[in-house]
Amino acid sequence: MRRGLKNPVTINKALKANAGDNGMAEAKRVANKLIPYLENMNAGRKTARMGSLFREARMKTGSCDFSRFKGFEIQKDHLLGDMLKERYQIKVEKGMLTITIPINKYGVKPVVHYLTHYYLEAILLYGDPGKDNKLRTESDSSERYEMLGETNSICTLTLQLPKKQPWMVWLKLGTFIEDKPGNYDKLYGMRVVETSFDCEGAG
Repeated sequence: MRRGLKNPVTINKALKANAGDNGMAEAKRVANKLIPYLENMNAGRKTARMGSLFREARMKTGSCDFSRFKGFEIQKDHLLGDMLKERYQIKVEKGMLTITIPINKYGVKPVVHYLTHYYLEAILLYGDPGKDNKLRTESDSSERYEMLGETNSICTLTLQLPKKQPWMVWLKLGTFIEDKPGNYDKLYGMRVVETSFDCEGAG
């Protein structure tokens, strides 16, 4: 007797529960929360790419979480490292996350000659991506720095981390042309630089 005609094939309960669960719902919630930070960027297919990370997380941990996100670039064709040449450092202590970036003449590469200034921003996204209206964001932005300026200093960005909630932190570099924000995607970069799953003692 052919299987599935009079004796239907049974599906493993776990597989059945996950059927159709491709991480896209979680990815859409994250993408929606990031909208205010993505002006002038080309983040096309970001939702699909994040959905893949959520699927990977489910396979590894059993839940759609942020555990696969560290290093994720919001613009696949315009990476944070295309402009930011100095190495940033991250420190987590007493519930605070601090990012420090050296500021000097050659720390940021002007990808086009008419850029005049740049800024750095740390963005904290936290909460449960599996539920509606449970994600929150906070951010800390630097002052504007002159492109190829002679300043030698340290940019410090600080965020208060949530207690007992999953989180990830993005580092963004944005640009200005005089008083106007950079007007197309190549002039920005944004990457996940830390998560509660990669940070010892966090989460």
